[in-house]
Amino acid sequence: GVGVYVIARRLGLDPKTVRRYAEAADPDLLLGPNGTARDSILDRYKGYLQQRCKDGITGTTELLAEIRARGYRGGERTLRRYLINLRGCDQPTLAPPPVPPARDITGWIMRPDGKLTEEHRAELQRLCDLCPDLVTIRDLARGFTDLVRTLGGAHLEAWVKQAEHGAIAEIRSFAAGLRKDWDAVTAGLTMQWSSGAVEGNVNRIKMLKRQMYGRANPDLLRRRILLAD
Repeated sequence: GVGVYVIARRLGLDPKTVRRYAEAADPDLLLGPNGTARDSILDRYKGYLQQRCKDGITGTTELLAEIRARGYRGGERTLRRYLINLRGCDQPTLAPPPVPPARDITGWIMRPDGKLTEEHRAELQRLCDLCPDLVTIRDLARGFTDLVRTLGGAHLEAWVKQAEHGAIAEIRSFAAGLRKDWDAVTAGLTMQWSSGAVEGNVNRIKMLKRQMYGRANPDLLRRRILLAD
C-alpha cells in the first residue's frame, strides 16, 4: 500500500493528519472535539431551528427566511441537510444558546439602554442572569459613561468608592488610576472644555509621519500637515 508520508506529500497534508484518518476505527471519531471538522455556519442557529421544529415549523423555505433575518449568510443546501437529520429526531435535544462575541456584549453594555433593541436588551439580561459578575460590570460601566456624558464630576468620588470595593479587579485598577490624576479627571468630567481637538491633531501628525517611514525632513512634513485634508 501507499505509505502515510507519500499520501501526505500528494495531498499537501500534515502526516499526523493523514495518520489520524488512516488509524480511525470509526469515522465519527473524526467529528469529536479532537477531530478535524470545522464549526458549521449553522451552529449559532441550531438551538432556534430545533425549537421551531419542535413547534411544528419544519419547512426549509420558511426557516431559511427566519434565520436569514437573524443574520444567517449560508446557503439553503446547508440548511436542508441539517433539517433532514433534525426531522428524523422524535425528541430533538435543544442546544444551549451560543455565547455572543465579547465585542457585542461590550457594545450592549456601553450603549445607552434606550438605544438597544428589544432583542439585544433581552440577550444582555439573559447573560446577566447567568453571570452575576456581568451585572456588576454593566452597572459600573454605565455609571461611569453617564458621568462622561452628563459632565457629572461631582459624583465621581461616589463612583470610585463603589468601584474600589467591587469584585472586579480590572475595574478596581481603573479606579486606582483615576486617583493618581484626580484633579485632571475631575476637571475633565466637570468643565465643558476638552483637549480632544488637540489630541486629534497630534494623532493626525503621527499618522502622516509614519506614512513617510521617518525619512522626510521637517519641511516636507510641514507641507503634508498643511495640505492634508
